[in-house]
Amino acid sequence: MIAPALIAALLAPPIDCETAVRVALERLLDPAAADTRARLATSTDPRSRPGLQARVRGGYPTPNVVDRAGLRLTLPPPGTDAAYARIGQATAGVMWAQQSSDALLFAADARRAHLEVRRAEAALRDARGLHAIVVAQAGLRARQAQVGVVPGLRAVQARLEVEAALDEIAAQQAATAAARAELSRLTGTDEAQGVCAPTLTTASEHPALAADRAESQLIAARVEARDLGADLWPDFIEAAWDDQGQSSRGILSVGVDIPLSADDRTGLVEAQARAQRARMEQLIERQITAATARLTAAEAHQAALDRPLPKDFAAAATHETSEGLAIREALIRTQARRREAVFAVEAARIDLLEARGVKVVEPRSTGPSDR
Repeated sequence: MIAPALIAALLAPPIDCETAVRVALERLLDPAAADTRARLATSTDPRSRPGLQARVRGGYPTPNVVDRAGLRLTLPPPGTDAAYARIGQATAGVMWAQQSSDALLFAADARRAHLEVRRAEAALRDARGLHAIVVAQAGLRARQAQVGVVPGLRAVQARLEVEAALDEIAAQQAATAAARAELSRLTGTDEAQGVCAPTLTTASEHPALAADRAESQLIAARVEARDLGADLWPDFIEAAWDDQGQSSRGILSVGVDIPLSADDRTGLVEAQARAQRARMEQLIERQITAATARLTAAEAHQAALDRPLPKDFAAAATHETSEGLAIREALIRTQARRREAVFAVEAARIDLLEARGVKVVEPRSTGPSDR
């Protein structure tokens, strides 16, 4: 029985590169995340509201007799509501930044999967073309061996080359199946069309920097909430009745935290955030520089190979002679090298888009680099 997912992939039409990115993001990103972020941004924390506790105490040897009872009122410092609201908003911001980082990875994965399907299919076509050539060469060697033109071992060698060509076809079929399975996992279809040549734009803010900024804002909000009431604001007020046998008394208690040392936590957090962001910016800049260098090298290699072949090569490759078959094989291998150079440029552009933090862009036709 064929799995429903496989049937859907077989029936789905071929997909272009940027459509693959959009579909992958729709399929892989959590659809409930937006609702969760909205609820976090508007939620309230129980610690931001006053609390009331009833407190009783029994004594020995009569534990069933209450000798003290009272009420304790906790009073959040002024600004607690706003502080915990900022924590909720900052937490929602962290979730959004994490999802944006995930989206960047999914987009790059979709582009690479699209590229790998086309690369594997091209390698499979080449393997089949080379197999046809070695089969023809084997037949030619067999006929030559029958009339004594070449040694019999040459015919045996030719048959062995046919087996090697069949092995290469099997390897490329496996690679193609794996590439299609990955594209299907990401997009629901296993066929790719077109090329991955999106405009090399730059994200307004790299997702890694956005995530770092959101984490810093969350830490700062938590520190702010922790430091509320540090200036001798009472933690609680308790009114109690105390039974002392012959007499009783009322007790009013006030709890106040008294800091024993200065703690410039806010300044430390801000300094750490600045240092962390500077390190992150340097890392991203190094990644962009490295990706740009790889793209420059790939484009230079492609340009060096992009020259017309002599017209008589194609005509000579049609001859069913040893020389004609050798020319046909050389043509296939030459075209494969040139096509791989084009694929290398695509792969380098995908790497550069990821380094720049770009997820979705508009497709464009193949052309000179727009860096």
